[in-house]
Amino acid sequence: AENRCFHQHVFDTQLVVGLIDYMGLQIQTVENIKPFHILIVAKKLTKNVLPNNDAFISKPASYRRISPFPSDRL
Repeated sequence: AENRCFHQHVFDTQLVVGLIDYMGLQIQTVENIKPFHILIVAKKLTKNVLPNNDAFISKPASYRRISPFPSDRL
């Protein structure tokens, strides 16, 4: 009661997609699940192969249309 601490992580899907892309992983799928889950399946590529995650990074990415999170549709 003397020391009340609050710890919180706040992510949106675009941030997590960007993080996975920055790590050099190939995104396979992105799913958003209520109440607050962001599920991304990605795979490590062979050495010197760069990922192509444009379909997930772009504004018309399919997860944005079907996501239950309003922040994904902005």
